[in-house]
Amino acid sequence: MTRLVLATALLVLVAAAPAAARPPGGDWTLVRKDSYVHYACKRDRGDDFVVKTAAWFNGKGQMIKEYPAWANLAGGPRSRIRSKFTRSWVEGFAFLRFKDVSGSDRLWLQADGYGPPDVWGDGIRVARLTDCAG
Repeated sequence: MTRLVLATALLVLVAAAPAAARPPGGDWTLVRKDSYVHYACKRDRGDDFVVKTAAWFNGKGQMIKEYPAWANLAGGPRSRIRSKFTRSWVEGFAFLRFKDVSGSDRLWLQADGYGPPDVWGDGIRVARLTDCAG
């Protein structure tokens, strides 16, 4: 009986783990992994984009109490740097949104605990992000 209960519990954990690691509903680009797993997508608004980000807590419940999810946009023809962070988590995800984004801007996502990011040398061009569904 004990073996049956343990085997069932193990199957439930194994089956649930991959589902939890997936991005939230819709189409997303996997941007990077650190203590969190970071996704982003863009929505075309004609002359510019809206960029949405999602950080998954990666099973590290203690981390979300200590370190917010952080997003930075840098560069592009408008030479601007914008940063946002959040400590609001919903079902393991933290979401951020940027408006008026150029396709040549660079996006950097991280768990806030690593010091300032090198957004000019790292990150991903917004033009490379998946188009958000819906």
